[in-house]
This record gives sequence, structure tokens and C-alpha cells, in this order.
Amino acid sequence: MKRKFWVKDEGRDLQKFYESLSPARIGFNGYSKADRSADFRRLFNTPEGRRVLAQVIAEAEGSAIVESEVGDTHKLAFRAGKRYLGQWIVKQLNAIPLED
Repeated sequence: MKRKFWVKDEGRDLQKFYESLSPARIGFNGYSKADRSADFRRLFNTPEGRRVLAQVIAEAEGSAIVESEVGDTHKLAFRAGKRYLGQWIVKQLNAIPLED
């Protein structure tokens, strides 16, 4: 079975993919914080969105820190970044949509 990628194969150029997302950033093309809040709620209130959110939160929480990681500032910072992203997504879901 051939794998299908949801990103069009443009040489799998991640930079081009990221650039294609820029219109969905706050301030571009009239996209507002209220729009973002509505998008997050719409997406994560579907059964598929809830399954994805559960996976994102599980990854963000991570496993217990093992003794070998305690002194590794790079691993701890990486874990903190993942945790922050999970918390940010939940914050967006709980945000009261205000007009900009």
C-alpha cells in the first residue's frame, strides 16, 4: 500500500509547507483571535478532533522523568517546550473569544 501524505509532495519541502500556512496566522487576511478560537473549538469538538487532541496532550505530558534525564538540561527544555505547546492548545480551547 502506497503511503499518502497530507502535504503535497513538493519535494517534501517543509519551508514551502510552512509558508502555505501563513494566511492562517493572526493578522493575515483579517484572521483574528476570535476566528482562531472558533476554529479550535470547531475542530476539537468533533470525534476525530478529540482523538487527535488526546494524542497531542499525551505527547505533551510525556512519560515520567528518569534519573538519567535529571541533569540533561537539553532534554528537560525539550520536554518543557512540548508541555507548553499542549497547555497552549488547551488555553486556546478555553479562551473566551473576544473581538480584536
